[in-house]
Amino acid sequence: MAVRIGRRALFAGAGVAAMSARLRTTFADTSPLRLGLSLPLSGPAQIVGAEIKIGADVAVAQVNRGGGVNGRLIELAVIDDRGDPNQAIAGLHDFVGKDIHLIIGGALTTTALATAPTLDSLNIIFQVLSSPALGLTHELFNRRMFCDLENNYTRMRSFASFVTQRYPEVKTWIGAVSDNASGNEAWSLFSYNLQQFHKGKANNVVTFSDALKAKPGSTDFKDIISTIAASPAEGLFTLLVGADGISFYQQMRAFGLQTKIKVFAENALESALPQALKKNMPENVWTFTQWAYSAFKDLPEARELAAATEQKGEAYPYGLAAMGHTAVKAYAAALRATGGVSDTDKIIAALESVKFDTVRGNNYFRREDHQNMASVNIVNFVPNDSPQGWGVREVVTLSDSDNINAPTPGVAFKLE
Repeated sequence: MAVRIGRRALFAGAGVAAMSARLRTTFADTSPLRLGLSLPLSGPAQIVGAEIKIGADVAVAQVNRGGGVNGRLIELAVIDDRGDPNQAIAGLHDFVGKDIHLIIGGALTTTALATAPTLDSLNIIFQVLSSPALGLTHELFNRRMFCDLENNYTRMRSFASFVTQRYPEVKTWIGAVSDNASGNEAWSLFSYNLQQFHKGKANNVVTFSDALKAKPGSTDFKDIISTIAASPAEGLFTLLVGADGISFYQQMRAFGLQTKIKVFAENALESALPQALKKNMPENVWTFTQWAYSAFKDLPEARELAAATEQKGEAYPYGLAAMGHTAVKAYAAALRATGGVSDTDKIIAALESVKFDTVRGNNYFRREDHQNMASVNIVNFVPNDSPQGWGVREVVTLSDSDNINAPTPGVAFKLE
């Protein structure tokens, strides 16, 4: 039997539908979009977390000043993981308990490696901030993890390419590195790529002495320095983190290493080294940085971040600040692409396809292995007559795409 609907009922139904649509528009979701930020804000790695948080805070302010994402503001929930893997994992559970599934963390390689196995069970997405460990985009690859920093292969190949072109006459090398996975991997990749770039060049056979290794937390480097001074090396690769690296460069002056070595390839200290050495800064040190402000100072966002670091008393922005900025801007771009929906599967698909502007220019993640594609920056800090006693003489910026390895997610990286 057919059911007849009267005109009055039909119009009434239409009116209810229209009113519902207006109510949905009027009462659109304006609650904040919350991102979890897990950082070492106390303990030995406090400086790492503090710098990253500056960048994240600036990015949040920039996004919110532009209206947020679909009218919803970005908000950070911050925990102090103290650089401890167990604390980092506990923090992830805390975030999930607060219904926060878009996480930024992994400021240290140890915390990045520890959290990787938990991502699926917790249904979270994790942006790794500053670990260059190759395993994260290879044998430990997880579709829920995205790496904001270029991996060790890209960084070391870029550095090797630079010193080969700039210092082709330097054919004898030695390394001084922290005795851990990061230091050993970096030296292996640097020496391999340097040899590859020199291969085939007339009379340009490059030789290497075994890398000298220091236990993290070392304070006395005199034995290592004297060994370098007695070696035939003209090039020195260093990866000594924090106070270790500062102590090494301070102590080497007594041995005349700054004049014996023609080029230093420094990979851990950034602007902390000239801030410590001031007018004693050797002129032939080239140091890797996650972000060289001098190369991006035409970008308004970069100038704002530089101003924020200056307020903290820094004479030159520390590159780690850019990593926090990059991660927030990546999530904001992905959330815009999903219309503000934070469903993890949809955010993963968005992060694999969007491009986003950061203080390092336009970035994106390589779809196959979730490796961020930006640039490697190498800076030459030199002494000068300014009140701070040093400045930037030159910045070399190399595109990641020129030196990155082929993606092999799920398969351990192997040198050819």
